[in-house]
Amino acid sequence: TEAVISTGSGVALAYLPQSGLRGIPTHYIESATRVVGPSLTGRILSYVPGVKVHAQYRGWAKGRWSYAGSVFEGFEAIEDLPGRRRSSIKNVVVSLGTIKPYGFRRLLDRLIDVLGPELDITWQTGHTDVVGLPIRAQAMLPHHELRSRIAEADVVVAHAGTGIALTSLNAGVCPILVPREASHGEHVDDHQSQIAKMLDDAGLAISRRVEELADADLDLARSRSVVRGGTAPQLVLAS
Repeated sequence: TEAVISTGSGVALAYLPQSGLRGIPTHYIESATRVVGPSLTGRILSYVPGVKVHAQYRGWAKGRWSYAGSVFEGFEAIEDLPGRRRSSIKNVVVSLGTIKPYGFRRLLDRLIDVLGPELDITWQTGHTDVVGLPIRAQAMLPHHELRSRIAEADVVVAHAGTGIALTSLNAGVCPILVPREASHGEHVDDHQSQIAKMLDDAGLAISRRVEELADADLDLARSRSVVRGGTAPQLVLAS
């Protein structure tokens, strides 16, 4: 083995200390979801001899943590596109991810009021209870199919997961991201609020809490597009 690289929490904690102690070049890249500091896994691994740790945000890349680049580098927003308003919205993708065992029923309840019945909507609902809702829910979609539907969508509304955010940005879509909240039992912590705010501040997404989500947000998302300037970023792992 020439090197070991991981971003995965459970897998990283199980295997990276072993490879680091054996002298194999070992790198842990903290997830892009961790905007303001490392996860518990990252904090533990930062003290393990032989494991080099890397952040995807310059703001907290200090001490043992080096900045390795970010999967969100290079994206730019194009705003106020003419003709792209509410009247032109026909196709919407709603994605709640597949996080076990957490549901996000609050978002579905809100969207039924906001979206209305006239739109063609893909409802990817994961582990959320959809009993009694007037929707055609699909718990899971193959990634290639979800990616294709997002590319064709006028608007994407999703939980603030890194995967769905990146898929939307790569498709040129500015997503509306609604963070899951730990206080409602929707995730283990509130890191989704951090990533949604970061992307909102950069103009690459629209961040809204469930109760804030409104019809006007569809207009705003529809009037904005996303492009990547130059080539995709390359993560650089310092030796």
